Amino acid sequence: LLLNDQKEIVTRLGTVYAEYARVLGDVDFSLQQMLTSADKFGAYLDQRLLWVPSAPMINGDYLKDIFYSLLWFFSPANWLNVLLDGWQSIKSYPLVVPVIVAIMGTHWRFKKSTKAAVQKLLTRGNNNPFANSFGQILIGLVAILWLALHIPLLMVWLAWVLELNRSANAFTRSMADGLLVTSVSFAGIHFFYRLFKPDGAAQVLFLWSQSATLLVYQQLKWSRFLLLPCIFIIAMTGSDVFSEHNYALGRTSQILMMLTLAYVLHRLCHPLIGLGKNFYATSHSWLSRLGYVWYATAVLTPLVIIGFAVAGYYQSALELQDKLVVTLRLLVAVTLFHALALRWLTVTKRQLALQNARHKRKQADLAGSGVEGAYPV
Repeated sequence: LLLNDQKEIVTRLGTVYAEYARVLGDVDFSLQQMLTSADKFGAYLDQRLLWVPSAPMINGDYLKDIFYSLLWFFSPANWLNVLLDGWQSIKSYPLVVPVIVAIMGTHWRFKKSTKAAVQKLLTRGNNNPFANSFGQILIGLVAILWLALHIPLLMVWLAWVLELNRSANAFTRSMADGLLVTSVSFAGIHFFYRLFKPDGAAQVLFLWSQSATLLVYQQLKWSRFLLLPCIFIIAMTGSDVFSEHNYALGRTSQILMMLTLAYVLHRLCHPLIGLGKNFYATSHSWLSRLGYVWYATAVLTPLVIIGFAVAGYYQSALELQDKLVVTLRLLVAVTLFHALALRWLTVTKRQLALQNARHKRKQADLAGSGVEGAYPV
């Protein structure tokens, strides 16, 4: 009887396993269909997302929405929660304090000596433009970057501390996202602000003209106070949780950022007053003949992005903004790399010329010594 019961139980168990396998097959088939649909929907979004409105068009209620977003942004309760969440993270992870102390202490310890090294490099370059080797120029650029990194590193540390608190509210997490994104832009802008200072590294080490470096420095000097807060607010309000603030405060920040960028590009790219005025005045190539085309393209691109944002295509405007920022960063990187390569070739050419001159002088001295030995006086 016991064996018959066990046999019946095993039979039932086999039936259950077969039914379970059938259900798993149905689930796997459904998952495959869902993944296929997700891929098709992703391809559809990639093709048409830029042309789908994602925010209401700016209308008469826009100022009211901005007012409520400003109340949310400057709310003492939200900022108090940020402080409390940060303090909770520090209490839970006390080792984060020695990290920032080490970073700030190292920067303070070597700040004075780094500045002195950069100043020595610039003084030597002012006395003799070819006195600094290519390696010394690279060291000088690294030193300038180090001097520009203390505030971005502090911002990254603050974002890290806020992210450590898993129970932090949405405002705190958005604050961490904003700090992390802004730190990258802050480091780049501050680096080039130091690089293009009057009588600085761009003019002395790369031998760029004083008018060009002064023009870039003047634009960076005032625009950074608008660009960096706008970048912070756009990144902070980019969460879906605060979509109403994203469409009001974030969109306003993007419009202000694009207006600032359009004016900066106008000053830098204008064929008569921009960086390439000497090139356009002396060159007769097709590039110089299309000077106003490049100028119009540079200035109108941010204005087109503003048009997308105003019309309600805010997600499209954000995508285009990211592409524009990546393009500008690529152009700056290529320009800096070109300057470094040109400087390296110039220094190498001068060193080879000096070696050739010394070699010829040595041969001449040896030849003179030989003549004197052959015909003694």
